[in-house]
Amino acid sequence: MSAHEDEAVSLCLITRDNDRAADFIDGLAKEGLDNDVHRMESSTHLYAYIETRIQAEPFLIVMDMRAPNIESRSILKEIERRYVSTLPVVIVIADRDDETAALEPHKNMVAGRISSYEPAQDFIRLIDSALSSNWSLKTV
Repeated sequence: MSAHEDEAVSLCLITRDNDRAADFIDGLAKEGLDNDVHRMESSTHLYAYIETRIQAEPFLIVMDMRAPNIESRSILKEIERRYVSTLPVVIVIADRDDETAALEPHKNMVAGRISSYEPAQDFIRLIDSALSSNWSLKTV
């Protein structure tokens, strides 16, 4: 990964689970990462977030497939429909086989799956393979 500060990846975390969000953000900080994390509880502002960043800066979407009242599959379909030529990178938090199976139709944009038990640590392990070589995670 490149260490260019101006290319540090922003993260969009989609979850309604306050504990999971806090664990994820705290886990990143404990690992020495200081990326901007924009938390969203629904798709209401997600598409506007994507619009403002898709051409301007690198970002990743981390979506909680287990969060109640979030239509994760519908969001994935809508992202694919709207951004077919510039798909953002999506990483999902999912544990059960049925959650993983639901990702099959979206395998061209879902870069990986991380566990809800240690999402920050799993994210960091996965991220090197998901990032473009000119993007970086921002260290403290």
